[in-house]
Amino acid sequence: VMMRAEYYARPDLYAYFGVGKAKNEYTGFVGGAIVINPDKNGDAQVQVTNGRVGLDKWSYDGGVHWKTETGTWKHDVVLGFSVLDLKNDNAVNSASFTDNLYHFAFSGENLPLTPSASEQVRIQRYKMSSWVLADAISSQDDKWSVIVGMRHQTVDQKRFHPRSGQLMQTYKKSKQTPMVSVLVKLWGPQVALYASYIEGLRPGPVVPFGRGLKNEGYVFAPYATKQYEVGVKWDAGTLANTLSVYQIEQPNQYMTQDKEMTLDGKQRYRGAEWNVFGEIKPGLRLLGGVAYANATVAKAMGATEGKSVVANPRWQASLGVEWDVPSCPDLTLTTQWRFAGEQYVDPMNQIVLPSSTRWDIGARYQMKWDGHPVTWRMAVENVLNSSEWGGLRAGYVVYPGTERTVKLSATVSF
Repeated sequence: VMMRAEYYARPDLYAYFGVGKAKNEYTGFVGGAIVINPDKNGDAQVQVTNGRVGLDKWSYDGGVHWKTETGTWKHDVVLGFSVLDLKNDNAVNSASFTDNLYHFAFSGENLPLTPSASEQVRIQRYKMSSWVLADAISSQDDKWSVIVGMRHQTVDQKRFHPRSGQLMQTYKKSKQTPMVSVLVKLWGPQVALYASYIEGLRPGPVVPFGRGLKNEGYVFAPYATKQYEVGVKWDAGTLANTLSVYQIEQPNQYMTQDKEMTLDGKQRYRGAEWNVFGEIKPGLRLLGGVAYANATVAKAMGATEGKSVVANPRWQASLGVEWDVPSCPDLTLTTQWRFAGEQYVDPMNQIVLPSSTRWDIGARYQMKWDGHPVTWRMAVENVLNSSEWGGLRAGYVVYPGTERTVKLSATVSF
């Protein structure tokens, strides 16, 4: 549920406020059959988890926009805030057995039972808040624009024991983070060059329980990130292209040989992305792209320095198409193809997860119900039911890809 309001004191000055509430309840198997800490031969512990998961989220945002001019420059000044408050209540039952990453023989027998509602306890709560002051400065002909700003971010994070619900650890950290971007249109409005730098504050990762880690349940302190990006945007009318190169720096998270999760040193992500989106012809839309990322451990204690970061394929690509059926204008057919290249499972880069592809199809139908717009959606994920690994979580947990899945949903606007 979301509500939003705006108040205009003058055409060049207005205030806004928004509030949102989301509550999710899920009961069933979480993450499929998870492969934990495989060795170089692929032998590993496999864990199946049946859980009862509850997420309760509140979000707030508000602020003031003021548009003015100084000489030949236009200004769009904003002073705003945002808050995200998340509570996570869980209960899980797990079963473990041994298997092999390359010769997976999971039979689905002896699965754990679904926990009862009375077993559900608070396991995590975090609150992220931010104040921002920014000024978007542009020339009268819009050939030049600069955005400068500063954010004051606070992360308040609490972790509870997954069985007893007892508070185990708490962190609260604040940081001032700058942001700046420049956009130039020297060859007309269709082509724009841009560069940006932004810092951020993220919640520290939580070492999960039941993974055989010595410091399970430990909450790492919130950490700062830095991102640099340079790119070009080309608007060819109904079709647009973007090409960018970037660098991201953040702390290095990995599992030690003593099976202890640590946050140490620095990871550096350097990559390039090309995206294309728009309408090829009336009723036929395209969305796709290719991404290359060289993620390395730039600084670490031990032999992992210089190695590739786990759970990060170097190559990824996607291609999606939407078609409005001419004989039925309210019906849209969709399809999407995704590719992810090889990625390392372990910090020493001895175990490689092979590349994977997935093909999805779907349909969307729009109608009216009692005067209200209704959108029906149907999707078939992994149409070919290809058997493959979907990727990694937290750099040490391998999870299987999605089996052929059919989804049906409806959205009603009031």
